[in-house]
Amino acid sequence: MTAPGLTDDELKRYHAAIVRQLFDFDDLCRANGIEYMLSFGTLLGAVRHKGLIPWDDDVDVMMMEEEFEKLLKVELPDFLEIDRTRITKLNDKRFRYARAPRLDDWKPVFIDIFVMKETGSMAEPLTRLLQWVNDRHKLPKGHPMRIFKSLVKYPLKPVRNLLRGWADRQEDKTRIRYTHHLYQDISFPKEKFLPVRRELDFCGRKMPGPCVPESYLRIQYGPDFMTPLPPAKRRFRVHRIDF
Repeated sequence: MTAPGLTDDELKRYHAAIVRQLFDFDDLCRANGIEYMLSFGTLLGAVRHKGLIPWDDDVDVMMMEEEFEKLLKVELPDFLEIDRTRITKLNDKRFRYARAPRLDDWKPVFIDIFVMKETGSMAEPLTRLLQWVNDRHKLPKGHPMRIFKSLVKYPLKPVRNLLRGWADRQEDKTRIRYTHHLYQDISFPKEKFLPVRRELDFCGRKMPGPCVPESYLRIQYGPDFMTPLPPAKRRFRVHRIDF
């Protein structure tokens, strides 16, 4: 695997740094009784590669709302800070990176933290509706159904808001969903999400994930999640490092 702008040695150093960052976060959570899970591409990497996806450039974790509240109360080392500007991030100021085209815009290497909450059974048809809309990208450009799904995406937003509010008010908390607005319509069956299990092999360490990680990955990425992306679709966005 090569990365634009980085030498092979720099790529190895970068990957070693984000694995170290994840393991430091793992130590911090274990020391403070905080439960979390690998998520998104980091969970996919654990299941498919037993470590980082070779072209991945960051780390993703998720935790329930009550666990995130515990994290906010922890006294962090000086080099760590929680940034809640957009997607919640744990910035690590020991390591910096830059992306093209703004190669002088240095930013701290980070862990994305996705906060999760319990919701009701109506969240399942909401997730299916979102998947139906997003599946348009699998169709050729100009395909009538792709055009139709693109046209109804935004008019369906009030329906999605209604279903989400309904699900959150339900007493049967059988689903787990993201709280971030970009992903809040994606939910997972609670019985395949919790309890957290520390059974994932990741770069030589057992790491935590959903109790049935394949269920999460199938909903998040589709049934072919074990098939790597073709080279043309692989993105590595880090172009400079400073550490």
